[in-house]
Amino acid sequence: MATTIRLTNLAAYRDYFSAIATSHVDIAGFKWGEKEVVMNDNRHATPNFLWAMPYDRVRYTDRSSDNVHKIKTARVAYMCVAASDKFEDEDAAFEASELIIEEILAKILVDKRGAEVAGDWQMIITDIASWSTGPIEKAIGSTKYIGWELSINFQDPTSLLYNASKWE
Repeated sequence: MATTIRLTNLAAYRDYFSAIATSHVDIAGFKWGEKEVVMNDNRHATPNFLWAMPYDRVRYTDRSSDNVHKIKTARVAYMCVAASDKFEDEDAAFEASELIIEEILAKILVDKRGAEVAGDWQMIITDIASWSTGPIEKAIGSTKYIGWELSINFQDPTSLLYNASKWE
């Protein structure tokens, strides 16, 4: 029986990217939350990490008269510390970060197409045209992290049913 990963659920979204961070050989850690939460949890700093941020808002689109899609935008960044403050070292950190994000995109594509895991097929509902990436810099505590951020829309078919018993 096929299983669908619905990444519009915050717990599933967090767990999915945590699993990606854990299974990728070049990613040393995983952080979840807004910058303030990550700063407070930075006692165990790693040289690099995958950082997933909660959804900002929900958008609904009408695919047909009976089919509404709930769309949430995920923001995930691979962050690392440059070897030094020199431009060439920072540029190298940006390039390395972009490559890691592209490897994550490739993993999402594999999962979207259906990768067999323990007899189940996993499918992520997303439109590749909604994906975008770009450079990002953040000071977390006294450490300057350089990275590459991925923005991706995940879709979840939903039923917006009117329940008359909920209204006076």
